[in-house]
Amino acid sequence: FAMMVRVFRILFLLLCMPALGVVALEYYDQCVTLKVFRNKYCWGKSHRSIVFPTSTMPGSPCFYDKKLTKFYSVSDQFCEPYFFEQTIYLGNDVCDPRYALKQVFLKGVCIGGIKFESCKAGPCPGDHDDDATQDYVAILHEAYETWLEDETEEEEETKEGGDTEEGAMDENDEMEEVEIEEEELPDKYEEDLPDAEEES
Repeated sequence: FAMMVRVFRILFLLLCMPALGVVALEYYDQCVTLKVFRNKYCWGKSHRSIVFPTSTMPGSPCFYDKKLTKFYSVSDQFCEPYFFEQTIYLGNDVCDPRYALKQVFLKGVCIGGIKFESCKAGPCPGDHDDDATQDYVAILHEAYETWLEDETEEEEETKEGGDTEEGAMDENDEMEEVEIEEEELPDKYEEDLPDAEEES
């Protein structure tokens, strides 16, 4: 009886293996392309594009960059012709729902230096395994670092701009004083002018 049970289990697994393979192939049936820029505003030309397999519905497993553990992770990646959506989890590599943040990349809209380019039927050219997604997660970290650099530059420019505005206010104050002096001048001249009736 034990042998029959073992044979039954083996046959059951053999029957399930092709089905599991079909499910995996059908799930990652789309190919998304994202463009990555060197600044968070997506100004200028993109310096690289990344292509990886995804689905047409949420439900993808949790991915994270193996070199940057506990930094962030992503899941539920899917795309349609006009957008790419995912859930990103900052500060952990296990897709903890407490830190979930949905991201929707619309066509032509820049998010943190990344733009959605296209969503087409797969398969994607090149790799079709986890490496493509791992590469994409690493790109998110690169875009995040660029965003931090831009934020620092903006803060410095704001400080410099604040000093300039204070100087401009001082100049305006001086101009107001000059205008007040000019308003007092006509009274002074009226005292020196002769009365028109006395001359006649």
